[in-house]
Amino acid sequence: MNFAEREKLAAEMEKAICR
Repeated sequence: MNFAEREKLAAEMEKAICR
């Protein structure tokens, strides 16, 4: 998995946690 995909997943996870 490349860095860009990891960043995207991290952003989605943060969004889900902070919702």
